[in-house]
Amino acid sequence: MLKQISCDQFMVDGHPRGPIYFNKGLNVILGGHSGTNSIGKSTLLMIIDFVFGGTDYVKKDLDVQKNVGPHIIKFAFEFNDKKYYFSRSTEDFQYIYICNEKFIPKDNKKITVEEYLDFLSKQYNLDLPGLTFRGAVGRFMRVYNRQTTNEKRPLQNSNQEPAKQQVYGLLKLFDKYSPIENREEAAKKAEEAYTAFKNAGTYRYVPIVDTKRRFNENLNKIEQLKQKLSDLQSENNEGSLNLDDMQAARLREIRNDLSQLREQKNIYLSRLNVIKSNEEAGPKRYRNNYHELEQFFPDVDIQRIEKIDKFHHQITKFLKLEFEREKNTIEENVEDLSHHISQLVNEAQKIKNQQGPNVQTALLNEYADKKAELKQLEDENKNYQKKKKLQQDKKDQQDALKATINTELAEVQHSLNTKMASLNGQVCGSSSFQPPRIELKPTGYNFETINDQGTGTSFKGLIIFDQACLDLTHLPFFVHDSLLFSNIEIDRRNRIIEMYAQETKQIFISIDSIEVLSEKAQEIIRENTVLTLERGGKELFGRSWNEQATK
Repeated sequence: MLKQISCDQFMVDGHPRGPIYFNKGLNVILGGHSGTNSIGKSTLLMIIDFVFGGTDYVKKDLDVQKNVGPHIIKFAFEFNDKKYYFSRSTEDFQYIYICNEKFIPKDNKKITVEEYLDFLSKQYNLDLPGLTFRGAVGRFMRVYNRQTTNEKRPLQNSNQEPAKQQVYGLLKLFDKYSPIENREEAAKKAEEAYTAFKNAGTYRYVPIVDTKRRFNENLNKIEQLKQKLSDLQSENNEGSLNLDDMQAARLREIRNDLSQLREQKNIYLSRLNVIKSNEEAGPKRYRNNYHELEQFFPDVDIQRIEKIDKFHHQITKFLKLEFEREKNTIEENVEDLSHHISQLVNEAQKIKNQQGPNVQTALLNEYADKKAELKQLEDENKNYQKKKKLQQDKKDQQDALKATINTELAEVQHSLNTKMASLNGQVCGSSSFQPPRIELKPTGYNFETINDQGTGTSFKGLIIFDQACLDLTHLPFFVHDSLLFSNIEIDRRNRIIEMYAQETKQIFISIDSIEVLSEKAQEIIRENTVLTLERGGKELFGRSWNEQATK
């Protein structure tokens, strides 16, 4: 538990204030008789939140940060009779320093806030499935300027937190999340399996039909193909047609491959013919025609033409090596293609030979086509049925998840409402008054006192809710600022103080104007006061910065 907090900037009457020590049960920060404001009651509660890993003290108590400046909060815990000492700076607040008993940081003992919170989770037995330390305690630190004082939203950790997350936070605190987590994992896997298979069909990675109508059309086609295959068997009087699915598919592949390979081979042969034709070209080819040209055109410049021819001949010599290289490459490719074609032809012949020596090639090819088409349709229907099964599995897992969530919510809701009814009778002095009730749903909740939406009743309900959670769970403490009490009628306020006094877990409250309370309530408060604050040098930091300077 938290044992003490100190800070060098804490002052009283111009002198350093000593450590503030805390006890089991109720711990009171007491204000003045007249309800004096701005003396540090809420600030100390914010510092307690800071000690438990929060950041609102730095980010929201801006007046303190401005007027006090950077400062270090020192604090100590005791767990299993062992004390632990730490410090945290308002400047370097992302880290916690492990200290000795004099709050001097140890060498190389700076840890992250996350590591520190893990330590607190283990010490407070809050290391439950899915639960974080701040997720457990943050929503129960109800201090002015934090977003946890909405009397209608007791599960709210911040205004931005979704209602579903608030509900799940409560389930985790009650250690009811583990069966939900298991169901969530199963539902997630079912969702992923269905989505993956659906996408595979959408992008044609697997053959599939997408409607029941096409499924039924395939069934009719399948029957027709089976009949056609039977007829082909009958037509083959001398041979035995017995292609299996793999042979039929392979035979179709071979035919397609042969078509492509032969086309590629013809392209290479055409290119080879062009190269050979270019190699044979040259000036000698045209020289025999020069005299004939001169007969028709006496004035033609034969020497000029021969020079051009000679130039072409030189170019041809330069290109001859390239032609030779390309020709060799093409011839190698043609040879490879011919070899591959020969292999495929032999493979097709072997498949044909397995059907009998007299099976006609055309009949075999038709049989292979029908067999492959049958396989395609059967695969489409099989995958359609698999998709429907995965879709049903997904729905079943989602339904099971919803049922599990509703079951766990109902148990928590019943436990809370039963406990709050008992505590309400204790606070109101009678069971005749409506208790606060919570209705939990998978994506939200309602919290109210039926037929009484008054401010005081609503804040009384909020206090009772926190006490119920403290009693029913591993929640180690809660923090209540004085604003929670101001609208609650006096008799009920007295009984709330008496309820606090019965608790062995730590409770931190700030309160003032206690002279209106009963003698018993006042006595409980005085016995459990850990710090008294007042104006005139007795503020938390020894001064109040909201007063204007006097001339």
